[in-house]
Amino acid sequence: NDQFYNASTIELCYALDATTILCSIQFDSTGERYAFADGKTIFLIQTIDGSIIASIPIPDDHSYDQKHTRELCFSPDDKFILISGSNNSIIIFSIESQSVAGVLEGHTNIVTSLVFLPNSFHLLSGGLDGSLCLWDYNQKTLIKKIQHGETSDNKTEKERITSIALSNDNSFIAVGFMSGSVGIYEPTLTQPMNMFKAHQDAYVIHVSSANHSPILATSSNDNTIKIWVMRSIASCKQTLTDHSNCVITSCFSSDDSILLSGSKDETIKAWDYKKGECLFTIKAHKNTLFELAHHPTEKVFVSCSGDGLV
Repeated sequence: NDQFYNASTIELCYALDATTILCSIQFDSTGERYAFADGKTIFLIQTIDGSIIASIPIPDDHSYDQKHTRELCFSPDDKFILISGSNNSIIIFSIESQSVAGVLEGHTNIVTSLVFLPNSFHLLSGGLDGSLCLWDYNQKTLIKKIQHGETSDNKTEKERITSIALSNDNSFIAVGFMSGSVGIYEPTLTQPMNMFKAHQDAYVIHVSSANHSPILATSSNDNTIKIWVMRSIASCKQTLTDHSNCVITSCFSSDDSILLSGSKDETIKAWDYKKGECLFTIKAHKNTLFELAHHPTEKVFVSCSGDGLV
């Protein structure tokens, strides 16, 4: 019902070229700024016009050889930017001083997701090592580490974590696994995880949560996005099937009227996810879409891609 979201009313505000693979992009809590990073520099951008507010260098001992940063987020007070760093670490940067404010070490493989828990200084991270780490962000200490996977014959088969999302009412945490399953934790992480199979014979690449209802979207290398209503059990309400390659990312609009998705097929699609209909397709990139982020209040979204464009 939102007349803004149709093919004739979407227009490109501007494009920025970083000339390298861009995997993560996020708005701050106000939406006035967003940030993205390659492997060498974090860029803080003014949303309204694309001007660079700050470019924060990533020290050589924390930078990636492959020159891209997999995960990025703002702290709840918007004073810090956190990224996944080399050596499977999480690096905290102060925006004010434009320098490293701390390093969190606890993962043994690449960090794939960073989520702050509400009304606390707790940070939750997930990684390809199958571990979920709960951190005291102020003290820069590890509170708890939950390992997923079974060990047999001296070989560990780990459930690799690809994505984490917090529910709209903060009542549960959804964890996407490379096995194709989604695990559900309550926010204290003290109870056993419940799990459901989201994608058969495929893995979950990304999990996103609606802003105003108990709805999850899971995207997968089976080229689909599935829409789940999360009540006493997870119930699949729609399977969105218009992409022609792996679906890497998705996000809900601020009012939950549409879902945006990005794919290895190099397109962005907008969905009426309740009806299961693709509203339109945007061909703005010439490589894999790695992340989409929607402005917290305005009808604006950003995208980043393997082609180096924002």
